[in-house]
Amino acid sequence: MHLALITTEFPPGPHGGTGASLADLARSMAQLGHQVTVLVLASSRRGEPPAEPTGNEGVHVIRLGARFPLLRYRSESLLRRWLLRRAIVRLHARSPVSVVEASDYEGWLPAGLPRPIGRAVRIRGSNLYFDSLLGRPGDAWTHRLERNALRRADALTSVSRFAGEETLRLANLDRPFEVLPNAVDTERFRPPAPGERVPGRILFVGSTGPKKGLRELVAAFTVLVREFPDLSLHCVGPESGLSQAELLDRIPPDTAGRIAFEGAVPRARVAELLRTASFCCMPSHLETFGIAALEAMACARPLIFTSTGPGPELLRDGEEGLLCDPHDPVAIAAALRRFILNPEYAARLGMAARSRVERDFALGAWPRRNEAYYTAVAARTV
Repeated sequence: MHLALITTEFPPGPHGGTGASLADLARSMAQLGHQVTVLVLASSRRGEPPAEPTGNEGVHVIRLGARFPLLRYRSESLLRRWLLRRAIVRLHARSPVSVVEASDYEGWLPAGLPRPIGRAVRIRGSNLYFDSLLGRPGDAWTHRLERNALRRADALTSVSRFAGEETLRLANLDRPFEVLPNAVDTERFRPPAPGERVPGRILFVGSTGPKKGLRELVAAFTVLVREFPDLSLHCVGPESGLSQAELLDRIPPDTAGRIAFEGAVPRARVAELLRTASFCCMPSHLETFGIAALEAMACARPLIFTSTGPGPELLRDGEEGLLCDPHDPVAIAAALRRFILNPEYAARLGMAARSRVERDFALGAWPRRNEAYYTAVAARTV
């Protein structure tokens, strides 16, 4: 098969969990012998620096260049979709495409693709999903684009059952979807060796945006550090929405000095930092799955994750980690205190999390499951 995957983030360019997961997917499909082309749309009006035009462990990457800041948003959106469709048609003429897949975010699945190209949408987290469930106003035009893409797809899959059900409910669509959770490389993300762990280090992986819950974690840390003065908080991820200064405002200087921000780092560095953590805390207000949490579980780190959305699909509370109300700093502090005071319990949950990942979320069978899905999508269009 020839798979064409559309995305707004892909390494080595700026990316988060979605880009990392898509890179794993693309490479695993290439390793199974399929032709894989990734079409990367610039995600900001400044565009992105050009990266490798070809070659990415067997994956062909096409970066579709900068955006058009002089155009109004709707006009620019329509132009970029026309250019994307043209790129796919030209690609199909050179090497017939079996399936085109886009995430639900921003509704990039093009209209009017020639048959027999199969059209698929993977639910990873749309504006419609986050705006609606987080009570944000959002943009009606973008929501419309996302709904239309879901309607025109031949098949749908979702990274979690919660995200799939809620997205289709919000889009007023009654149609089946397959749940294909994300997976993690358990060789790269492994338990720490003796001496790697930093005592008292709490690790947060995610952006500084309000949705990720870092503000609430900082508030919880401010309380805990009075009780446990050897604690430190290490934050990894891009600055977005809230600046470091805003997060540290109103915090005593001695407490602020125990909080470190490393910014966005390569994935290998994330794996290294996870192994240094005594505890991981990612109290996101809402996820569609939670790649960072999954990677922490793979590293056997005692994890505090969100009780909202698909949180319970990823780990069982009290068995493979702890789930807490991400809006409540008191609840976050209580969960961390439970780990701090019970290190053997924390370690036991961390190892159980690693076992859960090896059983349900490792890369092992994941490529074949995705291959079977794409084969079924392609067969519907013949």
